[in-house]
Amino acid sequence: MAIGGLTKIDELVPTEEEEAEEVVRHPFVFTSVVAEEAGVSPTYTAICGHHGRLDPGTQTITEVENRLYIISARPHQSHSRAYEGKADFCYEEGIYFALVWPDWTLLSGLDPATRWRFRYVSFEYPKKRKMGFILPTLNTFPFAWCFISSEEREWIEHLCPPEPVARYDPQRFGYKPEELASYLADSERQHQQSQRLYPIVEELFRRSGGDPGQYLPMGKELLPEEYRDYELLYDAQILGGW
Repeated sequence: MAIGGLTKIDELVPTEEEEAEEVVRHPFVFTSVVAEEAGVSPTYTAICGHHGRLDPGTQTITEVENRLYIISARPHQSHSRAYEGKADFCYEEGIYFALVWPDWTLLSGLDPATRWRFRYVSFEYPKKRKMGFILPTLNTFPFAWCFISSEEREWIEHLCPPEPVARYDPQRFGYKPEELASYLADSERQHQQSQRLYPIVEELFRRSGGDPGQYLPMGKELLPEEYRDYELLYDAQILGGW
C-alpha cells in the first residue's frame, strides 16, 4: 500500500470524481507537535476518525467520530490507541484543546474481570467518574488537519497497530495472530516500522499546512477549570493524572 500523490484538501465533502469512484476520506487532526529541544524531530500526536464536522462559520474542524485512531509518532518509537466514540475540538478562554469521549457500550458486554482490565489495568478508559479524557496539547489556533484515504489509514494502522484492540482483532490491522504477537515482542521491528511511519506523518503535517509554533506545552492551569481534573492520554499509551 504505497503512499503517494499527497495533496492538501480543504473541505469535508467529496468531489464529484471521488463520489463516482466511491473514495472514502478520513479527517486526520494534529493535536500536538512538540520537540523536546531545538534541532530534535518533533513528536506528533494526531487523531483520525471515520467522519468529521466543520464549523460552517469558521470552516475549522470541530469533531471527528467513529473508529477513532490516536497516534503518537516519533522517529524511532510510535504508539497508538483505538476507540469507538468521538473527539471534540474545543475553543474556550482563548485556547483550543481536544477531548475524547469513548463509547462505553463496549464495556457493558464484557465480563466483570475483562471490564476491570480495560478500565483500570490497561488504562484504556477514564476514571474519576469522567466520561472523557484530554489529548495533548493546547493550541493557539484551530488544530491543523487534512484528509487521508482509507488506504493511507490502513497502512498507518498496520505500521503502528493499536493496543490492546489489535490483540483481540489482529486481522483488522493486517496481521495474523502469530505475526502480531511477534511484532509486539520485537522492539527492533517496532523501531523499524516507526522509522517507516514517521516520514508519512511528517508529510501529512505538511499537507495540513500546520505550524509547529502554534502548539503550546500542556499546562492544566491554561485549561478552563471544569476540565482540569480530566485525565491526559500520555504518548497514546496511558491515561493518567497531571
